[in-house]
Amino acid sequence: MFEIEKTADQEATGTESGSLLLIWPLCSKPDNYRTTIYGLQWFVFAVAHIAVIPVILGPYLGLDQAGTAAFAQRMFFFIGLGSLLQVLFGHRLPIIEGPAAPWWAIAVSLSGIAVATGRPLELLRTDLVGMTLVSGIFIAALGLSGIIGRNRWHGDLYFIGTCFAAPQVN
Repeated sequence: MFEIEKTADQEATGTESGSLLLIWPLCSKPDNYRTTIYGLQWFVFAVAHIAVIPVILGPYLGLDQAGTAAFAQRMFFFIGLGSLLQVLFGHRLPIIEGPAAPWWAIAVSLSGIAVATGRPLELLRTDLVGMTLVSGIFIAALGLSGIIGRNRWHGDLYFIGTCFAAPQVN
């Protein structure tokens, strides 16, 4: 294991984590070269991650092959759009936004409940879209209101800080 030497900034701010040192202090950004390399690394990981989601969720949502392919196309488009908006107007970090595992779990669980209760999966899909739109509007309203930066008493925001809270919430 290699040892990272302290920078002058780390000496001044005391940004140590146990015996490990942080390469950059919190809320700082790496140089353009490293940002590009880290962004490409995250892109390769995210593309593989995003490509698997429609294949797994398609059967649970009652989609045939054409529906699964259309689902994959929409996912790539909207994840790309969301990531572009985050880079231009949001946290400005080379992070590809995408659906998290809890979203998968909700879709799989609700599809099982829908099948067990005799509810059509087409109706479930519209419910999931509506749920996603309402939660997106709510999170956008939180972000635009500035309440996340001012609300320092909230547990995660108090300990993590606003430089990590916005990507965490979005």
